[in-house]
Amino acid sequence: MKYSIKLFGLVLIALSLIFTSCDGEDGEDGAMGPAGIDGVDGINGVDGTNGDNGEDGEDGNANIIASEWFRLSFEKTLVNGLPHFNGTKSAPEITSEIVEEGTVIVYGKLNGYVENVWPTDKVAQFPITVMHYVLGNTQIAIFKAYISEGNIQINITENYDIHDGVSPYKSFRYVVIPSNSDTGKSQGPNFDKMGYHEVMDYLGLDY
Repeated sequence: MKYSIKLFGLVLIALSLIFTSCDGEDGEDGAMGPAGIDGVDGINGVDGTNGDNGEDGEDGNANIIASEWFRLSFEKTLVNGLPHFNGTKSAPEITSEIVEEGTVIVYGKLNGYVENVWPTDKVAQFPITVMHYVLGNTQIAIFKAYISEGNIQINITENYDIHDGVSPYKSFRYVVIPSNSDTGKSQGPNFDKMGYHEVMDYLGLDY
């Protein structure tokens, strides 16, 4: 019996030595393997539909009004011995708002004078002063425009009482510019310093 116990103990010792001798040092890590192949890209989605175009904005000068060329009948009166000729043109486009905040430009074609005084179809902005000789005197004619709601009054004053009336060949035109346009009083250029054709081109109007 004692012999068996000793033999069993020797077997256990031998086995422990065997297992102990099997544990070696850890080896180096192996090299990293090659990267895998990239996956296939997915299909692109369909582009969305374009939105509707917005409406065009209104032209900043869309509310500007220009009359046709017109002629007037004048009434003569004497004031302190000086002749005044007055003619009135109805202009419903000239509202109270235009009178207070807008701009009205009046032009004249003063045909009827001799060419060296006023060339045919020459256009000028009011007020206009014309000087010429009549019967040995220097005649001065001053053309002015007075603006009121719904009307334009053309007044001609002369320094000598020579003429009984105004030539029927003279014609006039006006341009109404609201204050809310791109060229209103607060935003526009100085039209007084611009010639007729310059103003028409600037505003996009016919001559």
